[in-house]
Amino acid sequence: MAPVADETDSERLKVNLIFDNVFPEAAAMVRREFLSSEHLKFSTDHKNAEVYDLWLRVAAKNGQLGVLGGEPVVTQAITPLSPAEERKQSKSLRRSRAAFVHRFDPNLRERIVELEPCDLLPLLIAGNKEKEFVSEKVLLEAELQACVPHLTFIAPDWSGQLSAIRGRRFRRVDQPDEKATLTRNPRGIVVEWDHRPAEQYECNTVTCIKSGYKPPIR
Repeated sequence: MAPVADETDSERLKVNLIFDNVFPEAAAMVRREFLSSEHLKFSTDHKNAEVYDLWLRVAAKNGQLGVLGGEPVVTQAITPLSPAEERKQSKSLRRSRAAFVHRFDPNLRERIVELEPCDLLPLLIAGNKEKEFVSEKVLLEAELQACVPHLTFIAPDWSGQLSAIRGRRFRRVDQPDEKATLTRNPRGIVVEWDHRPAEQYECNTVTCIKSGYKPPIR
């Protein structure tokens, strides 16, 4: 198994939990005082998803999250679930995630958590503006991480897309040495290259065009 990286940004882990269980079951620790004070324990209502459900409720109570990385010393054998048990697990996972995202906006429907991250995150960002349940900066970075690799920068015409490094950091797939920090603004996306001038791109849901772009004279 590959080494696990450190992650000390609790807000980032809270957002990551929306999409996946980021904590290994056999190597997690929680302060007993915190669980007792917040009345948190495993729920029997979430078949085959009790651990994930507990982590979501810990995050919902503003528990401070962190991952200490390193080389795995043991591996855990996982017994495959029967089709019936898998259906129960999927239902439990959806209900747990839905309860968590409802803290952003209680009007969101349960099945909305089945959306792809690039489609779900804008809805969470909109709901978060009023409640400020999660750091807006972290949500915006997560949106960039999820959505930008799916955008095609068609003008100027360069092949390849941007590949996420971490947070707002990206590199060009076709030229890995070209790295940039991306930020959103009302016009679209600003690409702040490390070694050349920043560029403003105006983007729709699929493609981006450099602001004021003029095709080269042939």
